Amino acid sequence: MSLLPLSTFFKVAVGAFHIPGGLRIIDTHYTKVGSSDQQVVEGERMIAAAVDKTGGKRLENIFGGSVADGDIGIWTEEELYIADQYAPGELQRQSFCSYAGVMYRVAGKDPWKDQTGQDVYLGKRHVVQEII
Repeated sequence: MSLLPLSTFFKVAVGAFHIPGGLRIIDTHYTKVGSSDQQVVEGERMIAAAVDKTGGKRLENIFGGSVADGDIGIWTEEELYIADQYAPGELQRQSFCSYAGVMYRVAGKDPWKDQTGQDVYLGKRHVVQEII
C-alpha cells in the first residue's frame, strides 16, 4: 500500500476555491522621489490561483495570528511580491490582487511549495488613500 503525496491531496482539496478565468494581479514598485515614496504600476496579469475567503482560524494557523476579518489566502504557483521598506536598495516591488470587487495588498507568504507545489500568500484589504 502506498500513500498519496500531499501535493496530490492538496490539488483536489483546493479545487473548490479555484478562481475560474484566473485572479487579477497588479504588480507595482516604489521608488524614492525626493523624501517620499512613489508607487509605479509595472503591469497587470492573470494568474491561476485559489482564494480562501473564509479567513479566521485557518489563516491564523498559517500566518500566526496576523489575520483580520476580511483577509484572504491566495494559493498559487506564481510569484507574488511583498515590499519590504527595510530592505536595502531602491526598488521595492509589491503585488495587489483584485478579488470580488475588493483590492487586496499581498502582505505575507508561507512557503508550502515543497509540500504542495504552491505557496500561500496573505491578502489584506487595501484602501487607496489620496491627498486632497
